[in-house]
Amino acid sequence: MKTYHPVPSSKTLVSQLENNSSQWLGSLPLSQISFKVGQTFVTPASAMVDSVQICADAIQSNGVVELSFHEFNESAHSWGAELGKSSLQVARKAGDSWLKFDLGNIRLEKNKTYGFILTSNDALIAISEVAWGHKDSKPIGEEWSIRSNEKEEHFFNYFSLVYRIGICA
Repeated sequence: MKTYHPVPSSKTLVSQLENNSSQWLGSLPLSQISFKVGQTFVTPASAMVDSVQICADAIQSNGVVELSFHEFNESAHSWGAELGKSSLQVARKAGDSWLKFDLGNIRLEKNKTYGFILTSNDALIAISEVAWGHKDSKPIGEEWSIRSNEKEEHFFNYFSLVYRIGICA
């Protein structure tokens, strides 16, 4: 299992840096199928969030990636109000890279659940994730995914994207 270390541009509120797998994000070439992915997390403290960083194992094709940041309703198990949005132009690249989405300042409350959704209509990216085993399970949220040819969303508490939530210093 690999551990990634982003170059922080701000302090970290919450992160998950272990990696042993990848999840597709974006559009498959020669196909009408696209993938959206996301992650939920519980905040350990109240803070002003300024960015989200995502680790990519590889960027297979150029394009624009959008990140939307949301409240998450645990009892209904559904995405809540959108609190912020950011987009990033990406270029084909082999190897690991951190994608940083600047969000301005979003106020988060302690012990509440939030999350982000990543989408792309033209890029194809292998997003770093971890599949937790029963012995080393460290769930701090749930990974989310949906394919364009599906109606049902999928939440996994035994998977997590590799990410870092940055806060204002």
